[in-house]
Amino acid sequence: MLLDEFNSWQETLYLLSNPANAEHLHKSIQQAGEGKTFEKELIEL
Repeated sequence: MLLDEFNSWQETLYLLSNPANAEHLHKSIQQAGEGKTFEKELIEL
């Protein structure tokens, strides 16, 4: 396993280890799958 892949797995496990964060991510993925997304223009400083 490449280091980048391992680090990606570690980050995923960390993000999903908090139940509130996992629920928020799940809802966001569901909304994206339903096309409920929008674009925002970035403001350059």
